[in-house]
Amino acid sequence: MKYYHLLLIYIISLLFYLGLVASINTQNVFTAEEMTVTVLDPIFLGLRLQFNHLCTNFGGHVYFWIGSKIPFITADNFFYGRWWKAIGMSLLPLIFFLIVYKRYHIKIVPALIGTFIFLCLPGIAAYSWLAIETGLELLFGMLALYILNVNTDIYQKNLYFSLLITLISAILVGLALITYGGGIYFIPLIYLSIITNLTFINKKHKNFIKVLIYTIVFVIGILIAFSIPFLWWENTYAILKGGSELAINLQTSIWSNFYSLIGELFDHANSYYFFSKFPAIGHKLLIPYILFGLYILIKNQRFHLWLPILITILFAITFYTFSGGIIGYRRILPLTVIFAFLITFALNDIFLRINNPSKKIGWKYITFWGLIVAPFIISLSVYIQLNYSYFKKKVVLPDVTWSILDDKKNAYNDGSSSSSSSSSSSSSSSSSSSDGSNSNIRSDLNQLQQIDHAYNTRTYQSIINSSEPFYALTLFNMLARFRNDQQKMMEFSSEKIRHLYKISPNDRHRCRNSFLCFNVGSKY
Repeated sequence: MKYYHLLLIYIISLLFYLGLVASINTQNVFTAEEMTVTVLDPIFLGLRLQFNHLCTNFGGHVYFWIGSKIPFITADNFFYGRWWKAIGMSLLPLIFFLIVYKRYHIKIVPALIGTFIFLCLPGIAAYSWLAIETGLELLFGMLALYILNVNTDIYQKNLYFSLLITLISAILVGLALITYGGGIYFIPLIYLSIITNLTFINKKHKNFIKVLIYTIVFVIGILIAFSIPFLWWENTYAILKGGSELAINLQTSIWSNFYSLIGELFDHANSYYFFSKFPAIGHKLLIPYILFGLYILIKNQRFHLWLPILITILFAITFYTFSGGIIGYRRILPLTVIFAFLITFALNDIFLRINNPSKKIGWKYITFWGLIVAPFIISLSVYIQLNYSYFKKKVVLPDVTWSILDDKKNAYNDGSSSSSSSSSSSSSSSSSSSDGSNSNIRSDLNQLQQIDHAYNTRTYQSIINSSEPFYALTLFNMLARFRNDQQKMMEFSSEKIRHLYKISPNDRHRCRNSFLCFNVGSKY
């Protein structure tokens, strides 16, 4: 395998995912969650503040904060988060290939085919463009799996190096967790991969002590990652939790969640922020490959390779089934990765059957190649239809916060229109809020608008009327990218945000006391 092959995989993935961004952007709308994640959260991160108990995905904040600082990504582009998300998500197929090719020793042909199937699966592709944290946890979790040395003799030859690898992989799992809650499914996968490697190699009486040592190191690595938000945020509300709940309704939720998950996987996409006409694996015709791949994995691989995958599948289904709150497929994307592994294992077994030099080309040869190519054609067809459905607005983005004007020039009024815009916004400011502090903030925004000769009236009004002051201020911060005096505007927004938090924290978003939620001090 040459390095330019890996570069080619990334370029193809990038083109596929950027194509989805271009198609969905034709709808010209920003969803509420995208606005929060790509505008509000990164700005609050720079202020060392956590907006509320729902904005818990620290790693996602950092990712989009980095993207917001790259000029060629953000220049004149409200949708910068989508392009930046696609750039990062395009690394997933590359890491996937390295895992199946080097860790599971899949032949290069089925490994490549499995990789391209993986990048086309709606359970991945439908989140490759969506400018929220979902999917970014896969980068850390899959990287943690890859760096586990495929040569299990390392546990005998160099204890200190193997402990270092364990620590690094645990930190990556922790980063996956603080990036998005779905990273929790990497815990059994990575931990069991480490421990089964150890027990598989070492049968000595000291084995239990070594397992304990590796377990402690693994926990320490996760805690190191968990400490990062506490060290940075000055007003930590919560970590990991997001909008989920741990409450369980034993009468209704369990079976309802289970059937919902099966439907999301194999029948239809119907959950919150899963913008797709297709289920997560694309088509029911891929189910036999998943089942056959699981059979081949257990039959042909040693238990230190198949046990972590099997336990992870069971853990993911069980944890999702017993989850509360607003569930949805976005919370269980690692399961898509596991199923893509199984499809690849199935393809590899079929490939080995036709790659036997003693067998002549015949109807079996042609049939086996058909079985290898078929899932790729199916997945590619699903990707094309998904892309087309975005472009033709057959999948419409709901929960729209505000529309983005097509032409940058239309985002401004000339000097003659600024006064009408100012008076319009002023009346809106005085009539839309009964809260004194809220009125003051709207008044300040109106003053800023007069100084800056006003944005387009419709755009300005939609921002103010549909958002609380925090959102309005952060959007002005984002709008500053389109202005010559952006530094002045961004400083104004940042100071106002911090001033509001010093006076009164975002109390109405404060979460209930639990081991995932914390009381914010009186300072913020």
